[in-house]
Amino acid sequence: MSHGIEEISAFISNAREKFREVKEKLDGKSGVVNLHYMDDINDTIAEIVGMKTNIQSVLGDISSIEKNYLEEYNKYLNEVRQMMEKRGIINGSLNITQFVPEKERINEHVNSWTIVGKKKSPIAQAWRMNDNVSKQRPSIAVLDSLSTRAPSKYEPLQYTVSDVQITDKLYIPNVRTTHSLPSEEKLINSIEPGHMYYSHSADTFFMLINPGAILLYGNIGEITPPVGLPSKVKDCKFSPCKHDKCDFYHDPFKFPGRSDRRNYITNSWEYTGALAGQKRQGEQSRMIGSRSNLEIDVEMISEPQVSIYGSQLMHDMLVYMIARQQR
Repeated sequence: MSHGIEEISAFISNAREKFREVKEKLDGKSGVVNLHYMDDINDTIAEIVGMKTNIQSVLGDISSIEKNYLEEYNKYLNEVRQMMEKRGIINGSLNITQFVPEKERINEHVNSWTIVGKKKSPIAQAWRMNDNVSKQRPSIAVLDSLSTRAPSKYEPLQYTVSDVQITDKLYIPNVRTTHSLPSEEKLINSIEPGHMYYSHSADTFFMLINPGAILLYGNIGEITPPVGLPSKVKDCKFSPCKHDKCDFYHDPFKFPGRSDRRNYITNSWEYTGALAGQKRQGEQSRMIGSRSNLEIDVEMISEPQVSIYGSQLMHDMLVYMIARQQR
């Protein structure tokens, strides 16, 4: 830009002051014509014309750039709509209004897909305001939302406190260990929230989080590149299956007696949520997590993805605990 904002402001102030001086001189009754003042006025007028031309040129460039951005935004918004239609999140009758500059939106009716503020996503608006959007969320075992639970029909889980070896040199210290792995319902009603537990028979760590009575469980798994067919990355969908020869992960609560560790691919920690801007949205990737898109992602994530996210959380907690010991 030929003229910066500060330079333009200074020029305007100077021109106004100069105009007052010239006007006072010309309004005098001395009868003397000062050609210097006339030349000064002409020079200032010429400078004003040049500045206006430069500003108009810059405004044209800005308008062109704005047009390109708006076209790209509306194009991507349409791609998001098509993606959500395929996933059954919305149906084809949901109206999507393209981005409209603020000055053109004054006194207009704003529907759920029009941006109404800098901090509100148009997609999030659709979830809050349009009845066509599914409100189904993953089912999570929630028995109560208070830190104190109602009396349980189960006895407190019996355990011993010991270290659990992960490798020959590394271990998780002071874990509440038990031989068997009770049912999820029993654990939710018989263990203390916030403590790490471990089942020898299932080779599984578990922990209860309150409020919400959410049971996390898992172990440290292998992390491999996404090549070939990584072992035990996905859940086995068959019961019974070929068991020991099966390459799929067996949830110890669904397959009692199993002691499989869920493994991961390196992409398992890559965020590919609805508005992450990525073409590929892998089944093993993180479909939820970004704060700005949280309301959108939480509606789209499936129950299997919630399960994988929970096992990743346990994996990271255990790795973090080991890492802290080495400091």
